[in-house]
Amino acid sequence: MNTTNEVTKQFPVRLGNELHQHIDRVSNETHINKSTLVRLAVENLVRSIDESGISEKYRSIAEI
Repeated sequence: MNTTNEVTKQFPVRLGNELHQHIDRVSNETHINKSTLVRLAVENLVRSIDESGISEKYRSIAEI
């Protein structure tokens, strides 16, 4: 996932209480830390957006 030549970026993410409770519960149940869970979720979201082609659709709309 992360190579020694790769720069790691950080940014704060604000979560509502309910979502935080869900992530906290999943983290406790799976023994996966919250940072990893959020990173996996973002990777899956970006992959899903890329595979759906929705970025291209919005880009073409913005050019009109």
